[in-house]
Amino acid sequence: MFIAASIVSSISAIRLSKHADIISKETKIGGLLAGTILLAVATSLPELTTTISASIIGNADIAVGGGLGSILFNIFVLLVLDIFFRNKRLFLRVSDNHIYTGILLSCFVQ
Repeated sequence: MFIAASIVSSISAIRLSKHADIISKETKIGGLLAGTILLAVATSLPELTTTISASIIGNADIAVGGGLGSILFNIFVLLVLDIFFRNKRLFLRVSDNHIYTGILLSCFVQ
């Protein structure tokens, strides 16, 4: 059952990524914004479902643990990517096409 669920999840993630890319090109909203809206929300749905289900049945330990575990795992992934790409100077290769998306994102972060 777990292997079947992982296969379905992997195929869904690949298709979602392709659709987000198509939407970003067709609507010209930029890959960063499309990825932030579509991919971030879609990949957070399992944690949200777990947290809501645990809250409904009254299990606060699972609700808080699921949320914090997801946050810690995401920070760990960012740490590994930072270590791997530290010397690659990624920001020198960024296109000017994403300047409006960056400005919009910086308005929301503040």
